[in-house]
Amino acid sequence: MSKIAVFGATGGTGRLVVEQALAQGHEVVVLAREPARVTARVHRIVEGDVRDVKAVREAVEGVDAVIVTLGMPARDPSRLREQGTRAIVAAMEDAGVDRLVVLSVLGAHESHAGLDWVTRWLVFPLWLKQTILDHEAQEDVVRSSSLAWTLVRPPHLTDRGATGRWTAGFDVAKAPPAMSVPRADLACFLLHSAVTGAWAGQAVGVVKHLPALASEDRRPAA
Repeated sequence: MSKIAVFGATGGTGRLVVEQALAQGHEVVVLAREPARVTARVHRIVEGDVRDVKAVREAVEGVDAVIVTLGMPARDPSRLREQGTRAIVAAMEDAGVDRLVVLSVLGAHESHAGLDWVTRWLVFPLWLKQTILDHEAQEDVVRSSSLAWTLVRPPHLTDRGATGRWTAGFDVAKAPPAMSVPRADLACFLLHSAVTGAWAGQAVGVVKHLPALASEDRRPAA
């Protein structure tokens, strides 16, 4: 079993990552500005802001892997993802923690080219411009690090029940095979990536399980 630090643990996807990690027997550490919002019985909670390298360092000390699921409202220009991830990378490099899995979005950088016309030229510019800019800056921070990183790019998230399976590994610069993934399966994929390191050094798209693409399907670690 692994010891995993989760940043963004009170968000929709982060909460599921924490729940699944605990269910699999992993030790979980979280950083939270408001510890009372952490409802799962994690092993340790560090109170603090993700932009504070000192607090982040306390959270990552001694862990095997880090999962980042930071989120902000769609039009928030504060760049919390970029700033927080920068602090996380610095703390990990300082502490000698190597494995990093970061939740990004399908549409960032080269994956933008594979989206349909409406999403590329209407949805993103009008509603998600700040989100995409933040994710792209976040990805740049991750790629420039010395860590064994994985960038995970999902499309639209749904609250459909978990299947424990997914489709990943497709060419993100081309049209994705689907435009949705259950949030619970995304959480499962993030955890699987952190525990196994299977996608280290890659920006990987992940969508719902498609039986026709079974060769690109991955199951969670037992």
